[in-house]
Amino acid sequence: LIIIILLSIFFTVKTSPKFIDINLDKKYYFFFGILFLLSLSPPTDADSLDYHIGVPLEIIKNGKLIFRDDWFHSYLMGYGEMVNLFGLINGSKNFGQIINFIAIINIFYVFSLFKKENKNSLNIYYFLFSIPLILWFTTSSKPQLYQSSLILYAFYLLISSIKLRGIISNKNIIILSVFFSYCVYSKL
Repeated sequence: LIIIILLSIFFTVKTSPKFIDINLDKKYYFFFGILFLLSLSPPTDADSLDYHIGVPLEIIKNGKLIFRDDWFHSYLMGYGEMVNLFGLINGSKNFGQIINFIAIINIFYVFSLFKKENKNSLNIYYFLFSIPLILWFTTSSKPQLYQSSLILYAFYLLISSIKLRGIISNKNIIILSVFFSYCVYSKL
């Protein structure tokens, strides 16, 4: 997971020289600050407390994954819960929420690239910050938003490389393969 996160940040910075060029208004920093503080709060939703955090805690307690017959929701666990396991092993109960916050930054960045390249005057940022699920994902340990941001970034890479060259380069094929395989693997 850490390798995927570092690869996505590296290729985001490396593939776009406009990374530093994004001029933000101060109100966006306010929104990001609020979302960051929300990601630092303890998880309180039922899914996070039941199996997104509960299954990794059971893995730590037992030393291995044991499906219990008296806990039906433990069967809903996927490989995405290993993000929370990594966080719990390292002492952070909200590591998944911080990963979701990083995903919001990735989504914001990809939308800003779409806006710059297409010279769109529509202020997409207001639409992004007005999505109610953003608040829920920021306070939840559900490992889904980061995978969605990787799919969005892969979609951007696909469109921009076809638009520029007409074909997809080998480097972008490898990046897309890594991103998609991680997304599919974590949802199994």
